[in-house]
Amino acid sequence: SGLAQRIQNLAKERVPVIGICGGYQMMGKELFDPDKVESNQAVLEGLGLLDVITEFQQEKITRRVSLRASGQPPFFEDTSETVTGYEIHCGLTRPIAPIGNPAFFSPRASRTRSLREEEEEGFVDQTGLIFGTALHGLFENDAFRRRFVNALRMKKGLPSLSEPVLSFRDIEDEQIENWATFVATHLDLKKLKQIMDQTS
Repeated sequence: SGLAQRIQNLAKERVPVIGICGGYQMMGKELFDPDKVESNQAVLEGLGLLDVITEFQQEKITRRVSLRASGQPPFFEDTSETVTGYEIHCGLTRPIAPIGNPAFFSPRASRTRSLREEEEEGFVDQTGLIFGTALHGLFENDAFRRRFVNALRMKKGLPSLSEPVLSFRDIEDEQIENWATFVATHLDLKKLKQIMDQTS
């Protein structure tokens, strides 16, 4: 379709490219799938935008996570910032080099209680404008979303946004309540329960 080439060309022009979960996996050099978990091909070439590879496994990882920004500019500079979300994927993505350029750090269990260890999550290229992460819900984190938008505005020569940050959770809750009210108003719940009882 030409989409891959278009994305690669935009990256060369220093247009920010972000990949989440499967998008992150596709941004790497290669994807290895020996057990044919995701496709019928054992090896696939990635977009080559990040120096990472992905190896697919039978077991799917599903977990909620809390991550700390790595300090990489321009999107992850605030190392005190924590983002939350979830992961759901079969592949494990890791940097090709022994030392990566992570987007986040994630706390992990340490063999000694006195030593705090962290593992890397995600990857940022040398320009800082291209990154990938397995974290779903990244842009639901209000502070990170504002930082991200302001970094883009700065790149465009625009002033940073100064008005109060909108709460994703508040907006989400309001939309759910509105939808619930709409359904309750326009749906015959008693009739629906009757139908369900007859088919069960």
